[in-house]
Order: sequence, then structure tokens, then C-alpha cells
Amino acid sequence: RMLVHDEVRSYEKTLISGARIVGTTLAMSLMSPLFRNDCNWDAVIIDEVSMASLPYVFCLSAIARKRVILVGDFRQLAPICKSGRVELSTDIFSFLKIVDRTGTVSASPLMTTLNVQYRMHPEIADCVKPLYDEYRTFPGIIDDREKLAAFSPFENHAVSLIDCHGFVNYCEVSPI
Repeated sequence: RMLVHDEVRSYEKTLISGARIVGTTLAMSLMSPLFRNDCNWDAVIIDEVSMASLPYVFCLSAIARKRVILVGDFRQLAPICKSGRVELSTDIFSFLKIVDRTGTVSASPLMTTLNVQYRMHPEIADCVKPLYDEYRTFPGIIDDREKLAAFSPFENHAVSLIDCHGFVNYCEVSPI
């Protein structure tokens, strides 16, 4: 069993050492022996950075030779920290004083707002726009989103709100 595990680790190490791009989770990048030695990349991109605690961000930033790109939304979830330690529950936006405790955003040369979004159908984007009214976003062109919205049961509606009040909140499974 260990022989197969060792072979897999060896293969993974070969793949990572020769890769131009490596995608992994924050936890894996710091805990796996695959990333402990000889990891020194030109760029490190951390997505969903609002949820990353500062030690993760700093440790991963240290292995970038040229640049670190932090991608995220400061209005998303902050790092989850049960210990209550401020340094573990503070997100990078607060640490860099881009956002204060009240949610007020300060202009920063470190931040660029992306104003074209491709993920959501315009009807869905309209639901969340009031939360982001200081930023203008423009829908990108996605040819397939109208096709996706055309599916039943709510044809041609990208957003459907359903009142589930009164429904029973359990699932019944019949024996086979």
C-alpha cells in the first residue's frame, strides 16, 4: 500500500516541478510536502482571498518571485476563526485598510474593480446590484446564458423565487 502511495507522490512531484501552472487549495499549498521545497513561482494568484486568513496569504506570497495577485470580494465571507484571534480572523482587505469595520471602502492603488461580469444572467445580477451600487458592472457577452434560462420548470426566467413556507423539511426514502 505504501509503495503505491510513494509512487503517486513521486509522480505528483514530477508533475508539479514541470508545471507552468499549479492549482491547489490554500491548505494543501501549505501542508502538503509537495509544496514545501523548491516552490518558487513567478506569480501566485489567491482566489476568494476574503476567506483567507492572513498567515495563509503571507506564506503563499513569500513563494512568489515577481508578483502576487489577490482576487476576491471584501463583501464576501471573512476568514472563519473559532479561536477569536484577531490576526487569524482579519481579512487582507481590512489589514490593508481598504475596508474599515463599518464596511466603508477607501480608494486604494492596490485595488482594481472588475466592471464586467460573465457569470450571471442579467436578471440574477439585478438582484444583487443594490449591494454594489457604487460600482457599475456591465454584463459580458455569454451566448449560452439565454439557452440556460430557457430550461423548465421556469422557462425564460433566470430567477425564480419560490415560497417554501409550509413545506415539510425532511426527505422520505422508500426502501428498494
